[in-house]
Amino acid sequence: MNRFLVFIIILIVISRLAAVVFLHQKQISVSPVQDPLEYRNLAVNILRGNSFSMAQNTPYVPDLLRTPAYPAFLSLTFLFDEAGYLAVFLQQIMLIASAWMLWAMLRRFRVYKAISLFFSIILLAEPRLWFWSLETMTEALFIFLIMLSVFFLIYPEVIRAKHIVGSAFAFGLTLLTRPSGLLWAAGFMIFSALYEAPLKKKIFASVCFIIIVVAIVSPWVWRNYQLTGRLILSSSQEINYALGFQKGPNEVTSGCAGFIRDSKGREVCMFRSFTSEGFNDVEILAKDLRGTTSFYSFLKRNIIGAYYLWVPNDYKDIISIARNSIFGSSGDLSGGWLFFANISYRAYSLFLIVTGILALAGFAFLYENGKYPVAGLFGGIIFFSTLINFGIAGGRHHLILLPAVLFLAGLGLFYATERLYRRLG
Repeated sequence: MNRFLVFIIILIVISRLAAVVFLHQKQISVSPVQDPLEYRNLAVNILRGNSFSMAQNTPYVPDLLRTPAYPAFLSLTFLFDEAGYLAVFLQQIMLIASAWMLWAMLRRFRVYKAISLFFSIILLAEPRLWFWSLETMTEALFIFLIMLSVFFLIYPEVIRAKHIVGSAFAFGLTLLTRPSGLLWAAGFMIFSALYEAPLKKKIFASVCFIIIVVAIVSPWVWRNYQLTGRLILSSSQEINYALGFQKGPNEVTSGCAGFIRDSKGREVCMFRSFTSEGFNDVEILAKDLRGTTSFYSFLKRNIIGAYYLWVPNDYKDIISIARNSIFGSSGDLSGGWLFFANISYRAYSLFLIVTGILALAGFAFLYENGKYPVAGLFGGIIFFSTLINFGIAGGRHHLILLPAVLFLAGLGLFYATERLYRRLG
């Protein structure tokens, strides 16, 4: 069984690398439209010494929605290959390394090799993560950095100063890759509170962790403060509030379909760059929408958000985009492709449900073995993002949970298997 699973991993790795070669040979753009193109524009402007802006021409209005880590990564790769294929290749390496870290952490808890390999395969083969890793998108870098941050705390038998420094450094870069990574802070705080160590040592380690993270993100937060008068990582929070609580037509706040004007009469697209006055207008709009929302609608929004958090509602879109990219088709899916999309979507949704149930069993395993800090580390992110739903529900945004869910599911399957073996004698 183990050899077979290793063979599957080798096939997936070869397929990932072959996909990059295919894109290069066919000259298929890895930054076609929307988010991938915006990240490309940011990286190009960094190389050219322009403002951190998504604009392709002057004026280069500073961007507040994106954070700098991924555009900086892209700009470094563009020094050697501005088409972006080197960046996509390195993203495959990041995900392969992430799968190895998942395998190593599961083995650290004495999970069977076959189960550890199986969930490493799931991480490598996750269809949305695979697809987005073949474009200039943040998912691969984010998964790699958060896995690295967690790995420094989970894998060592004894956590030493170098592990805390490594974890904090990786987490700081995680926040500069995707601001929604802040949700992981809940897990790190619970881990620190429950970790068994002398009180002075625990306080010192926590303070060092916080200082390193703050030191990494503070230059960017200060830059945003100078633009907006707010200490923020990204403008996404106020945007998400505006989108989540609006009662009027979608065009008021959806994408670039509607504009508002800042205090100087300039049009401001809510999902794009801001002047400092424009940001204040967005913030006022968001607060107004938030203030007219009842407790019932707030609860309803969170319940709906929690549902979409666990449903891969962007899966069929990926099937359509992939078909169009590879075969040059356009428009709606044909009958055969639509049938494939529907069947695979249902199978994948069922798999996510099973994975979620196994993750609950993983919590039971950690509880029985007294691994409360680890349960808190992985449980914090799942709890806060699902039940509180800080505006990240839907589509690819829930992929920030993937490392936590797969690790817990691996423990859960091991726990269920062990109990079954005991009952069978």
